[in-house]
Amino acid sequence: MPLAETNPTSLAYCLEAACMTHRGNVRKKNEDAMLCGTVRHGITMEEPESPGAKIGPPWTVAVADGIGGNLAGERASHETVEYLAQLKDFSKEQLRDALLCLNDKLQDMGEKEPEMHGMGTTIAGLACGSEGLMVYHLGDSRVYRIQGDYLAPLTRDDSVAEMLRGQNEFPVDTLPASIRRALTQCLGGKFNEEDIKPHFLGLQIRKPTRFLLCTDGLSESISHDELEKICTASGSLFEITESLMHTVLEGKAKDNITIILAEVSPLGDSA
Repeated sequence: MPLAETNPTSLAYCLEAACMTHRGNVRKKNEDAMLCGTVRHGITMEEPESPGAKIGPPWTVAVADGIGGNLAGERASHETVEYLAQLKDFSKEQLRDALLCLNDKLQDMGEKEPEMHGMGTTIAGLACGSEGLMVYHLGDSRVYRIQGDYLAPLTRDDSVAEMLRGQNEFPVDTLPASIRRALTQCLGGKFNEEDIKPHFLGLQIRKPTRFLLCTDGLSESISHDELEKICTASGSLFEITESLMHTVLEGKAKDNITIILAEVSPLGDSA
């Protein structure tokens, strides 16, 4: 389901999470970055980590998939999560302003530094601030909600495939992967001639709920059914995160993979 412009809940929520990032089996470097308690970028983790004990608001967790040759992609994703880590609140207005500012910053850096030309990144995050719980998103990194035996997508990719899907029954799956997976929006990049339009979705939950955030190194390397089966199995945040990464790496993952498995619990009305 696509992200809708909705009014976030006024409830406050706390966070527990496990996270892991890996360069995959083919790439020589990891251009993904994430914010999960602290910023992690350009590394390969052999086991999941946690931001520690339950975190109260304001907080955000986010994954970013860098775009661009040489070090440009890694720099773009790192700059993005570092910027988000400095925010004091995570209202829709503040997040929108931050993403617009980041878009301008990355484009300026790409113009001034030739080796950074075309630098860009996706972003997918879950946040709790003064306006409650919300998802924010640009590109093809994703956020899912785990509901019983189901894994429900909360984001819709900004990609050519999603743009064409459903248009006169266009055979999207017959397109070459390079075209099908091409982005229609991201932060920075060399094709953002118009202002970006970040997506936001306000959420309200009444009981502890798990969410999966991931870059396309996970979502493109495993079927939805298998992803759902692993995410809905019994197990700790650490166990499921490790199982996801192990499954993808066993499948000869070609891309960088970044995973955050978050459990969000209501604290009650913040008023």
